[in-house]
Amino acid sequence: MNAMLTLAAALAVTAMCAAEPQVPAGGQVLVAGEPSPDWTGRYEQGYSEVAQVQGPGFSRAVRVTTAERTAPWNVQFRVPVNAPVAKGDVLLLEFWARCLRTEDESGQGYIRACVEKRDRPWTKSLERTVTVGYRWQRFLLPCTCREDYGPGGLYLAFGTGQVPQVIEIGGIRLISYDKRLSADDLPRTRVTYAGREPDAAWRKEAFERIERIRTAPLVVRVVDEAGRAVAGAKVQVTMVQPAFQFGCAVPAWTIADQQDPSNARRRQAFLELFNAGSFVNALKWPPWVGDWGKRFSREVVFTALNWFKEHDLHFRGHVLIWPGWRHLPRFMRAYRGHPDPQVIRREVLKHIDDITTATRGYVEEWDVINEPYHNHDLMDICGRDLLVECFKRARHNLPDARLALNDFGILTALTDDAHQAHYEQTIQYLLDNGAPLTVLGMQGHFGGTVPPPARMLKVLDRYARFGLPIRITEFTVGTDDEQLRADFLRDALIVAYSHPAVIGFQFWGLGTLFDREMRPRPALAAYKDLVLGRWRTRLEGRTDPMGRFAGRGHLGRYNVKATLNGRLAEGTLELTRAGQAAELTLPLR
Repeated sequence: MNAMLTLAAALAVTAMCAAEPQVPAGGQVLVAGEPSPDWTGRYEQGYSEVAQVQGPGFSRAVRVTTAERTAPWNVQFRVPVNAPVAKGDVLLLEFWARCLRTEDESGQGYIRACVEKRDRPWTKSLERTVTVGYRWQRFLLPCTCREDYGPGGLYLAFGTGQVPQVIEIGGIRLISYDKRLSADDLPRTRVTYAGREPDAAWRKEAFERIERIRTAPLVVRVVDEAGRAVAGAKVQVTMVQPAFQFGCAVPAWTIADQQDPSNARRRQAFLELFNAGSFVNALKWPPWVGDWGKRFSREVVFTALNWFKEHDLHFRGHVLIWPGWRHLPRFMRAYRGHPDPQVIRREVLKHIDDITTATRGYVEEWDVINEPYHNHDLMDICGRDLLVECFKRARHNLPDARLALNDFGILTALTDDAHQAHYEQTIQYLLDNGAPLTVLGMQGHFGGTVPPPARMLKVLDRYARFGLPIRITEFTVGTDDEQLRADFLRDALIVAYSHPAVIGFQFWGLGTLFDREMRPRPALAAYKDLVLGRWRTRLEGRTDPMGRFAGRGHLGRYNVKATLNGRLAEGTLELTRAGQAAELTLPLR
């Protein structure tokens, strides 16, 4: 394992738990000690059990296994509080947890921790969802009791049904401070990350790198109709389209729908914020063949695709083949009990032919294969060479499109793991066997515990060795801490834009920037400050005696204007790494 990556992972945990807070003395411990088998049980979607562990100060923990995605409380163990608690009493819940396995795209586990009434209506004095990595993490969650409870009337609840996963929880304590302290006086777990501080050295280095790799010199020369230099002309140079693709995946029906005013607001926001996009679901195989109903019809798809084309937006397709049974159309799942490799291969290639030819002229880039680490059913049946054949068939139909391998748990992981190694090995296998792989897609579904920017840069370096462009394809941050979301988005954007291998950054839906009612989150201001502010060049000045105006701008397309004494000349300029010059001719009149 790379020593620097190991250090970065350690920093991630250190940053989150930095300066471990001390629990105030004088409280009454209501729950503590070894976990009881009485807490555990079997549920429809999983089970819990007491397990031997080597935890920080404890040797037994509750291990909870969730077999399928459901509501958090459907896979949940509960702990009785066998002491009276009064309304207004201040409580502190303390526990340690780690994730042994998860199918979540963030690579993290989810725990919904509650202090609640024993029975209906399960009144909650505390309800908090936390994310946890593969190392033991300590959580301190204060609350104020909302009602009076006799012994056994109050319970602790730990729900893990959000995602298929295996979680261990130990060192559970509940401490009461009566009314001598407020909840604000108690320590609480606040997630942060190394490199978040305003003067972080990595950020200064990244901005310097951005200046080198994302900007170039530009020159505007203004002449009259006789070709003579015009001095003193006012010149305005305004970026209208960045070369780097800032995008968002959205539901196709929200683009196609012309009736709902909220969708009009979504389209307006999209045009203001992004120059690239994708569909969340509409181009997946099941909806493409009609499994998901009218919202995903071909009419909806092509209405939305035409909207992207009419507005000169880059568009990428997601996804040609997602090779797990649960992501295949109904007619394909019918083969599950008696799979015929030749039939399955034929259907896969037939689908690639169908969708790539139907959407040709709209889609610049395709996710050819999605998430092969967790979804490998088709390769198990047909052989690994199916991956190569999918890429080759896509290239046969689309000679100029970029073709991507897309997976989660790569940029988001807190430590090196088998998932990252599999991604690396799959890339190498595809290239060694002649697959026309031209883009590496890293999804970017971050949990509530996020890696330090320094680690993300190291991960990008690791895969940049293949010499292929990298795209962040599905950025989200799973946290209820709005300031953390905003700060981490800022730093993730800086990481991506400062790395020479990265060609684009795409959100997975508008939810990082807006709430469900399209009210702005703090993250929107962070995004605008960089993408529409610092990195959206606007220059203004006067030409020198040689008729020249010189400056430096971020790479992309520009509108250029020159004015003098009521005369106007306009043009465009495409600024590349090599720099660019433009000449505008002012009319003599």
